Amino acid sequence: MATYRKRGKNKYQFTISQGFDQNGRQKRKYLTYTLPPEIAKKSALQISKHLDAKAYEFDEKYKNQIVHHSQSMTLNQFVDVWLNNFAKTNLKQSTIDSRINALKNHISPHLGHLKIKEITTLALVDLMNNLKRVDGKGELSYASRIDIYKTLASLFKYASKWNVIEQNPLTNVDKPIKPPKKINKKVNVLTEDELEIVFNELEQEDFHWKVFIILAFTCALRRGELLGLEWKHIDFNNKTISIEQSIVKSNSSIHIGAPKSNSYRVIAIPSSVCETLKEYKKYCDYEKEQLDIIHKNDWLFYSTRNPGKHFYPDSPTQFWRKFIDRINLKRKLNNEKLINKITLHDLRHTSATMLISKNIHYKIIAERLGHSRFQTTMDLYAHKLDSSDKIAADSFDDFFK
Repeated sequence: MATYRKRGKNKYQFTISQGFDQNGRQKRKYLTYTLPPEIAKKSALQISKHLDAKAYEFDEKYKNQIVHHSQSMTLNQFVDVWLNNFAKTNLKQSTIDSRINALKNHISPHLGHLKIKEITTLALVDLMNNLKRVDGKGELSYASRIDIYKTLASLFKYASKWNVIEQNPLTNVDKPIKPPKKINKKVNVLTEDELEIVFNELEQEDFHWKVFIILAFTCALRRGELLGLEWKHIDFNNKTISIEQSIVKSNSSIHIGAPKSNSYRVIAIPSSVCETLKEYKKYCDYEKEQLDIIHKNDWLFYSTRNPGKHFYPDSPTQFWRKFIDRINLKRKLNNEKLINKITLHDLRHTSATMLISKNIHYKIIAERLGHSRFQTTMDLYAHKLDSSDKIAADSFDDFFK
């Protein structure tokens, strides 16, 4: 509806939206209105009611005069309107980056040049049915397909809402069907013997990295969750860690966000780890004092080169890869068996599989991992659960013997 504001004695300016031009800029019409003398003498409430009625009247009069440019906009031109008037103020940066990738790689090359009002349901069906990877290798993943669909859904939803199009052509386009989960997908983990080797070697590393890897394993935390830890999240009395935030790296920025899948949780930590954290806290306090580091956020894992900043997101991954390479080089020189070269994220899987082998209930494991669905845990570690079930079955042999 039209809006108004006072511009002088008994004078008001009405603003009426008239859609968008070809450059994606919103078009507005301005009208100056002077109160009739008989209305100007009335109370503030009566004047307000009169102005509301005039706003409705002007809205009705000009709503059918929306400039044709908004309806002759191409999809690419409307994308700018959508970004500025919705995405940038309502979506997380990582989501915006994901939407832009979908547009750049799959939507704009096929539909971007078309007038948005001329894009048909069949054109969208054809697009969705013929999606391919940009590099031409294999099929496009379900996650990418659903992301493209969500991008289209948001674009056409707001094009319809803002009267750029009369009907939403995506309404009758089916959402991509989720493929069945792969059963017994193997995860890459370290054995208990390999873990012993890793933690023995870790004693020679910087205190920051020692604590980082200990928490990654014992608490099965994601990299971003570890980077987002502040000392206020550590409860030494109850021996717990609160997972309340994560450091998110997107194409255009690094920022503090929510844990993945909003998996806020409180995790119990072993007594030995709690004692290590106490020692680490003293170490950090002393180091910050010596380096005169003042942090707005009291990060557990902070940069000494960039005061006030947490570890750069890629740093833990790089450390872990080089650390495992150093262990294996040393073992190779000593003619010893090399340990499995797992990724940093695989420490999380290692933690989960070890808990399963200790007969910890999968519900507890799912809560520590921050899985929103228990079935995710069951599917991911099905092979390990199967082996535990076999051990359980074999235990009855002793009874019959």
